[in-house]
Amino acid sequence: MNYTEKDIARFWSKIIKKSNQECWEWQASKTHNGYGQFSIGRISVRAHRFIYSITFGEIPEGNVIMHCCDNPCCCNYSHLKLGTIQDNVADRVAKNRSGRLSGEKQNGAKLTTEQVLEIRQKHIPGKYGYVKLAKEYGVHDETIRSIILRKTWSHI
Repeated sequence: MNYTEKDIARFWSKIIKKSNQECWEWQASKTHNGYGQFSIGRISVRAHRFIYSITFGEIPEGNVIMHCCDNPCCCNYSHLKLGTIQDNVADRVAKNRSGRLSGEKQNGAKLTTEQVLEIRQKHIPGKYGYVKLAKEYGVHDETIRSIILRKTWSHI
């Protein structure tokens, strides 16, 4: 796709550019997982793909643009490299970023590690049960049951 000078200037206005060693943070719209997105007319493109294409040329079909810095909103072209989906997955595994988030790192977590430890300590069947703990911590009693039985929060 051919981009106009106006498109490119508008793109650069949405980046805080630092030294070539640092990430250049995208300051405009982002996807739910933190990637910058840039609109040209009715077409939306990922910011890192846009900067790669205007710097190095068209991205071959079936390829991805990988962030060497692991920062999805980075637009520093020196932090980007061309790869396959398999390359990207291998990079993620090598950097130990492939596992699911657990505990309070998980999006939407309502409890902290400290609270989970308290729940396990306070639980006394028949006296201080699931329902009472659920009310105290503002969660469903099934959440408490899963914590006590270590179906969830099993890492602590």
